[in-house]
Amino acid sequence: MLAAIDNILWWRRPTNQRATGAGLKATVHRFRGRRGRARLFEMTALASDRSDAPPESAFRLRFLRAGFPECRPNERIYDTSGRFLAMPDLQFSKYKMAFDYEGDHHRTDRAQWRKDLARVPRLQDAGWHHTRLSGDDLADDRDAIGRARRTLVARGWSPTR
Repeated sequence: MLAAIDNILWWRRPTNQRATGAGLKATVHRFRGRRGRARLFEMTALASDRSDAPPESAFRLRFLRAGFPECRPNERIYDTSGRFLAMPDLQFSKYKMAFDYEGDHHRTDRAQWRKDLARVPRLQDAGWHHTRLSGDDLADDRDAIGRARRTLVARGWSPTR
């Protein structure tokens, strides 16, 4: 459900073809007593207009449900001199952790593959930890969530639960 809400808010869609967060919340409020309204209201509160694909929304939700700090989708990262480094699918900027979901096109599209290979060392050189995620991680996220938790803790995050 979160992916669908993120999609109708999507930042790359022309302004006249996308919803606003305020408009979406107002619409949900109008449908009191409807089946699924509570879940829709919950997901609307978690929605982002920056998510480019359903797997990004799915991992963002899983990270939130794991009790992690807020992760930001598709925000640009620059080094200390202002040079663009990357725009990862998800990031915990305070902890310099970036995540990219790699669908099959990342393997089969030559230009995408080369772009991916160049991005990771730039992030690492700037002190970022980068994790690649795949469909296997969506099917069973326990290892990915565990690794993310351990890395967050190693980078200074204190879990509240």
